[in-house]
Amino acid sequence: MRIKTRNNVKIAEVLGRSLYQKDQAARTQRNAS
Repeated sequence: MRIKTRNNVKIAEVLGRSLYQKDQAARTQRNAS
C-alpha cells in the first residue's frame, strides 16, 4: 500500500507540473497578444 501511495503522489506531482506549465504558457501567450 505504501508503494502505491508513493507512486500516486509522484503521478500527482507530474500532472500538477504539466498543468502548471500549460497554464503559464497560456498566460504568456495571452500577454504577448
